[in-house]
Amino acid sequence: MKYITIKVKHIIIFICVLIIVYIGINFNSPGMYYLLGNMSKGDNSNAYYNRLVNEHPEDKNSVLGQIKILENILFSNDNNKIFNKMIVTVQDGFSTVNGDTRVVGEESIIDINDTYSTLLEYHRDNDYFDNYTLYTALVNWYAGYNENALGLLEKNVFNNKEYENLRNMYLSLMNIELGNFDEAVNLMEKHYDEEYEFYWDTVAYYYSLLSGKKDFSKKDFSDHIFAEDKKVRIIDYLNEDISSVQMEKNKKADNTIQGVLLSDGKPVENMLVFLTSMDGVSSQMGFVFRNNLIAVTDENGQYSFDNVPNGDYSLGLCVPWNRIKGHNIEFDKGYRKIEMEGNSSYTRNINLFSPIKVSIKKIESNRYQFQVSHDYLDFDYYKVGLSLINGDEDGFYNVNYHSNTKFRGNTINFDVDKERESYFNTGYRSSNGIIYVESLLDALHHSGKYYLKITGGYDDRDCWIDNYGSYSNTPITTIDIQGEEWTEGDKLLIDQKFGEAVLQYEKELKENPDDLHIRRTLAKMYMREWDDNDDESNIDYKKALEHLRIINESMPTPEIKEAIGNCYYNLKDYETAIEYYDKDVDIQQYYIAKSYYYLNEYNKAIENYSGLIGSYLNDTVIEKMIRIYLLQDDMEGLKSVITKYTNKYNNADYEPVTNKYINMDRSDFKEFYGFINDGNIDEAKSFLSNKDSDLARFYQLLFILLEDTNGESRANKFMDVYKDINDDILKDYAKNLGYDEIKDYDTYNHDNNNDEAIQD
Repeated sequence: MKYITIKVKHIIIFICVLIIVYIGINFNSPGMYYLLGNMSKGDNSNAYYNRLVNEHPEDKNSVLGQIKILENILFSNDNNKIFNKMIVTVQDGFSTVNGDTRVVGEESIIDINDTYSTLLEYHRDNDYFDNYTLYTALVNWYAGYNENALGLLEKNVFNNKEYENLRNMYLSLMNIELGNFDEAVNLMEKHYDEEYEFYWDTVAYYYSLLSGKKDFSKKDFSDHIFAEDKKVRIIDYLNEDISSVQMEKNKKADNTIQGVLLSDGKPVENMLVFLTSMDGVSSQMGFVFRNNLIAVTDENGQYSFDNVPNGDYSLGLCVPWNRIKGHNIEFDKGYRKIEMEGNSSYTRNINLFSPIKVSIKKIESNRYQFQVSHDYLDFDYYKVGLSLINGDEDGFYNVNYHSNTKFRGNTINFDVDKERESYFNTGYRSSNGIIYVESLLDALHHSGKYYLKITGGYDDRDCWIDNYGSYSNTPITTIDIQGEEWTEGDKLLIDQKFGEAVLQYEKELKENPDDLHIRRTLAKMYMREWDDNDDESNIDYKKALEHLRIINESMPTPEIKEAIGNCYYNLKDYETAIEYYDKDVDIQQYYIAKSYYYLNEYNKAIENYSGLIGSYLNDTVIEKMIRIYLLQDDMEGLKSVITKYTNKYNNADYEPVTNKYINMDRSDFKEFYGFINDGNIDEAKSFLSNKDSDLARFYQLLFILLEDTNGESRANKFMDVYKDINDDILKDYAKNLGYDEIKDYDTYNHDNNNDEAIQD
């Protein structure tokens, strides 16, 4: 009997041929389009789903594909079916400046509704179409087209029980947010279903908050909704991570926070205002009832919180989509915490403003004139922001320009070439080693269509009013800019292929060594960490210096000099770093002082630190000065700075402990202080090594804090000495001065213990 031997590779080839044939036969089938859509991402995925509609509108997969598209819009962050995308919460500092709060555009809504009408002809009687109708309605609501949303839900009754309940719940919510309370009550009473009681109870609770009413025409329904045990259960759920504000009701004080909510000067009624303890969990985009105290604006737009416990608070606003569309939000007094302590009263008004009006006139290539105005506000200045558009109006490259120039008046003469050149000097500060593409590529460098944002501002406070408003779906305003074409290095960088981009840039630089764009980009990349997977850092300050020196020869600017100084500083060449730093710029003077600090030239360090007292660096420099004054035994200097220390973030109060320290007997260390003041630091350290006392250990700690070492090394060395100090005064002083080191030690020690536990 003969046996036929079939090699494995032949079997694999045969299977591959079958797969290819199958794909070829079925490539244009609805199932294949749907499968390819599920396997793809973003625009590619949507292209397959839309192709289904164009070629096979009668097939069920065409509806399922559109459901996927709408799910990506509605449920990108979570899948909470009630309240999701119905409302948005905003707090102090909420800004639309970066263009990341635009939602579904007008053209997209037209396409979505046209597609729905096409598929309705084929699938209106099928259960799966209920889901599609619900999502289409929600996307319309999400984009601010509330009439479309209401119409879709009102004229369709769903066969699927779950979706029918959701339809009626969303109709109730929409009517509540539109102020149609009678219609909302009718819907709740007519369609309440005990199988979905929790969701209906939540809708009723929301109604009671906005309307201020708890009486329904049907008493049994009203009693059911607001029975004490039911109400407690609902509120417990809504506040499942209850903040200290709600947990400490027994600690109420006679503090009051009040204000008024206005829209272009007119009062806004039935809007939720919430108060969040800054010691609790901050409320972000999402469920407004969680972790907050809540008030509702009256017919005059007024709200108030009474009997607020002492503490620090942040104010927020709950806004239905249809009420916020295209509006800017401004909290009176800007981004500022509200400090309540001892029967205090605070007024904070909230304003919704319409967008800034902008008209554009092109003067010539790369020169534009913008006419700007607002119907209600008079700004002190305007700023210009531009983002390079990627392909279509829904996508942006991470290459942004935000003007440093404050344009006064209502006419902005914008010279692209001039602004581009001024922006070449930005992005060289390392931001703790974090890399952002937009800070690497030169803004306005590339040719293309740019998305224009105009922001109004005031000289005396922060402001984020712009020409779009929050969650706008109006067409974006664009201008065309003439610049350079994308190099292969640029393309790799924009795709965040950092390592490949560096290699490509170096290759391009050999071909064109005078290309300052490449040199600027490489210098910035070498000054930042961009590869998290490597054990070794890719930061290379020596290579950054090579490019910065050449840039400085061609286009010397203060910013480039500072970048060179930063490189030398990070290379621990402090003498050279000082040569490049500008003493008249606070942050550079700070690094001059730190350089002297690490060079053990304490008097020069003190001189430069002193110039920064009262600046935003006040507390940082005072802590460093305290360390030096203690080593020098300069009690007058010490007393002069401790009263100017303001930061309580680490609960450091230097006055009491300093007064106790001054009264300590330090006579045995006169020789040590002499060494310090004569600049003989090595002799001073040697002196301490021969002393076995808490005071000697305390001074050893000060030297450790003066070292230029990384956090973990300094933390470990600090704790090795700190644990042996027994004197209460010195221990307390060391704890204040070494707050960060103690915290770092706990962090590293905790992580190491976890690693060991994992290994075990």
